[in-house]
Amino acid sequence: MRFKTRSLFWITVCIALPAAVVSHWSRSIDGTHGGLFLLVVGDDTVWAADFTDEAFRTVRAGMTRSEVYALLGPPLEVWDNGPARTYECWTRSPADTHYRERAVMFQGTKVVKKIGGLYVD
Repeated sequence: MRFKTRSLFWITVCIALPAAVVSHWSRSIDGTHGGLFLLVVGDDTVWAADFTDEAFRTVRAGMTRSEVYALLGPPLEVWDNGPARTYECWTRSPADTHYRERAVMFQGTKVVKKIGGLYVD
């Protein structure tokens, strides 16, 4: 009986754990392939204090900077990207290597583009 209980436990772990991991990664902005990639090469992502992927998913073109800041908090970096355009990042890589990129491009005070994925260097 003891053998059956142990075996059943390990069979459950071997099935449930990978299923839970794949399920989590497939809901991630980076997808299953991104999660697996970062598992192999390492993840060098630094996140803004108030940032969540759930809030990032709600950002849409046309939103104002103040609406985005209310959702995500202040960005870690702001880059000038041409006339009246800024590229604002809620993640970064201290070692300038692969990381989970979460950024918003603004034209004036309005969102024109949202960037979410892996930056591979």
